[in-house]
Amino acid sequence: MQIDLCTRCKGVWFDDRELTELPNRLSDRDLAKGAAEFLAGLPTHTAPGKRSSYLVCPLCSGHMAQRNFREVSGILTDRCEGCGTWVDHDNLLKILRLVSSGQLPEVDRRAAEQRRAREANRSRMREPRGRFGGWTTPSGLSKDISPARLPPGILADTVTLFLVVLGFVPSGD
Repeated sequence: MQIDLCTRCKGVWFDDRELTELPNRLSDRDLAKGAAEFLAGLPTHTAPGKRSSYLVCPLCSGHMAQRNFREVSGILTDRCEGCGTWVDHDNLLKILRLVSSGQLPEVDRRAAEQRRAREANRSRMREPRGRFGGWTTPSGLSKDISPARLPPGILADTVTLFLVVLGFVPSGD
């Protein structure tokens, strides 16, 4: 694995999939701790803080998307799909400390839990919800508000109200 280090800001460029492989290569906690200590000792020329714009990929010049490392860690990286990932100095230190402390399996467990919850929510959203205009109540019972079941005249009144709101007031002629 070749990691490209910016000599000015001490940020690091990981080619596609290298950042994903990094924890496996640093499976020895002492190795991760040593890398974090080395990186922490390097002087940087940029002030830590929030950026107001997206980074540009150094390979394809496209805009990079900010991603949460391992989905739930709270450590932001900048990702260009197909090219790679940029990690600034401070966030790389956080990643190395996460690996060296042995907390990565817990982060991965939380990420898997969130993915399962999102999928369960998507499944619930795809469930049939009744006929035209129906909705599902919190208890899961379907309520049908099809036009045939509406009180007489309410559909015409609703259309009239809609036209009034849009500024198309029907004439009384």
